[in-house]
Amino acid sequence: QQHQKEEEEQQQHQKEEEEQQEEEVVEEEVKEEEDVEQVDAPHQDVVEEEPEANDQLLPAVEEEQVIVEEKREEVQQDEEEGVKEPGKLWVIINIILGILTLGLCVAAIVLWILFQAKVIDTTVITDQTHRSPDFYNALTTLVNKVTGATTPYIPFEALLCALAGGFFALALMFFLAASVLNKPVGINNRGGVKMFNISNDIHEGALTFLKWEGIILFFFCLLVSLALVIIYGILYALELRKQSSTIQWVTIIATPISFLFGAATSGLTAVIGMYIATKANVRTANACRPKESGLTDGLKVAFDGGSVMSMSVVGLGLTSLVFVFMIFRDLKALAGFGFGA
Repeated sequence: QQHQKEEEEQQQHQKEEEEQQEEEVVEEEVKEEEDVEQVDAPHQDVVEEEPEANDQLLPAVEEEQVIVEEKREEVQQDEEEGVKEPGKLWVIINIILGILTLGLCVAAIVLWILFQAKVIDTTVITDQTHRSPDFYNALTTLVNKVTGATTPYIPFEALLCALAGGFFALALMFFLAASVLNKPVGINNRGGVKMFNISNDIHEGALTFLKWEGIILFFFCLLVSLALVIIYGILYALELRKQSSTIQWVTIIATPISFLFGAATSGLTAVIGMYIATKANVRTANACRPKESGLTDGLKVAFDGGSVMSMSVVGLGLTSLVFVFMIFRDLKALAGFGFGA
């Protein structure tokens, strides 16, 4: 019996220990859960508070956005009211100038044909087999008497061909410029006013740059022309001592003047090219709007705008060379023109 009692007591004792251990495990689990809840509590408070704060900020942000949009609409309306599609005045002027220069081209070709057909009175130069009109020979003789120089002979038909080519290039330049300026800038399209204003700013900035560049180059060209006068004067004086005549006194004056004339011609082509290029920018962008044509129309406008610059170089270059030779009758003066250009 005692042995049984001891076993029962041991079993009860073991049960009590197991119950205590289970209670301790439960208490530890409860404590861990409480700790986790205490750590997550602040975050939950923040998460719960953020929607309230956002709800308070949203109306203010929406009001500011509405105010900004209204101001933008007002500014855009004011801009649209004051901005219109450019007029056609410059288009008409370019067409008229193109017709005039094309007429000069045709006149030069007609003169060349009449000269070849011997319709114009001609004389035969004794030391040359080429024919030239009487007024051309008279001008050559007058220049030779005034300058004391021996003018190199250039056939009159060659000068007519050069003039015809120069006038034809200038006519193309005017017609291409009219074609570019006749394209719409897209004022009535979405964003058209903003595009037009940006292109105007670029245009004004480019012309301002050319203005200051021209002022600086003007004084630089004066210095270079003065240097040419001094250099050719020294060479002319040295050749006088040697009793040689490879340099004529007219060269001392003709070369610097031709240099300045060439520099002015080059500057004029730069102004023409920059003017049309900045005007073609917005028209090129607007021509690329239609989805059907893609970039084809924009490429045509851009190509025409770039061709204006090239035609101005060819046209002004050829016509200026002819006029410089007709005035000075000195091939060295043409070298000065090329140096300036």
